[in-house]
Amino acid sequence: MNRRNLIKEMYIIKSGKVNKISEDGQIVLKMLNEGSVLGQLAIMNLTNNKHSTSIRSCGYVDVSVLKQDDVSELLCDYPEERQKLLKKASEILKNEGHQGTVEEVTGKWQWKTTEELLISISKDIKSIDEQITQLYDDFS
Repeated sequence: MNRRNLIKEMYIIKSGKVNKISEDGQIVLKMLNEGSVLGQLAIMNLTNNKHSTSIRSCGYVDVSVLKQDDVSELLCDYPEERQKLLKKASEILKNEGHQGTVEEVTGKWQWKTTEELLISISKDIKSIDEQITQLYDDFS
């Protein structure tokens, strides 16, 4: 896992150990073992999201990989779980010093069902229509 690469997966260590290392690769910052998670924000499809650290294996490591595309598909089908995940991701972002929520960072349309998209578009159209009517009334 290289620091400069864009993130598109989250990794869960099933067995083995890895070291979180400094940019120059010389200093071990932290050892991670079974059950540790790497790249939890990767599945949120953040703009220009890159690895924040480099990781080096300490021998054989078995990991599970959760891909961003798979999560996006699931989040469209399970809106309640999507809200829980967005809330947790927003907390992680806040703890890491990022401004705003995940939805603000990823965009308002991501992970919405077709029905949710249509409702949102309908509200936007209604709002625009009201603004046009107000402008027309002001002009008349």
